[in-house]
Amino acid sequence: MQEQEFESVLKIHCCRFERGIFPWRQQRLLTPYWRFYWNPVRGGFLRFGDEIVALEPELFYVIPGYLEFSTFAEQPFEQFYIHFNLSDRQPLRRELYRLPADPPTLARIRAFIDWENDKEYMQLRQLAAISILSASLLRLPPELFRVPARFDPRIAGLCDWIRRHPSEHVSNDEFAARLHLNRNSFIRLFHAETGESPQLYCRRKRIELACELLHFSDRTIEEIAEATGFADRYHFSRVFSQMFRISPAVFRRAARRS
Repeated sequence: MQEQEFESVLKIHCCRFERGIFPWRQQRLLTPYWRFYWNPVRGGFLRFGDEIVALEPELFYVIPGYLEFSTFAEQPFEQFYIHFNLSDRQPLRRELYRLPADPPTLARIRAFIDWENDKEYMQLRQLAAISILSASLLRLPPELFRVPARFDPRIAGLCDWIRRHPSEHVSNDEFAARLHLNRNSFIRLFHAETGESPQLYCRRKRIELACELLHFSDRTIEEIAEATGFADRYHFSRVFSQMFRISPAVFRRAARRS
């Protein structure tokens, strides 16, 4: 398979505006997807280690995936937020980004809020979410979004197949045979292109999909375990806890409050 010339780099999981959020207590929240926050009312706080960040109405906040943080509130507040993913090849970022809340983007957010109870405007709300997020991310330093080129189309095609077939288990020997390589050559090439071993990459993609399903779907944990290729709920919970240090059930409760 050949890699597409223009790879999709943005996937929005949800975009919402919530009122009366309190107490907003989450400890050591860690997810693979990014977050965009704007709080028009003060009261919410983020904690990164020893640093406490008050969410101010004058700023937008962008939190990269895999950046651990906690939350709390001193009083009920309102929040507009977007959960999203960037390119699969996006390097990990380890800091919170702040942007001045510019009038054009605020106008789009307020339009999104005005349309929230009218199903006829669902398409406009989706377009507004894309516009809000794109305009904000484009104000960040361009080097944040520089991704390493993937030169080998065989590995690019294989990674795409892995993402589309999360429940299938394929050995390194089988992967190598598909690419007409011997096993060791395949493993070296895959690691050189992705920075991970093939089986670690497969496991990470299954767990990342599980995070999305836990947060944004109503499937049971048993159903999610099956959809992501784990033997049962207990195997899934063990692997998930090794990666995120909490069980899938605790992750689901925490993620849905954020």
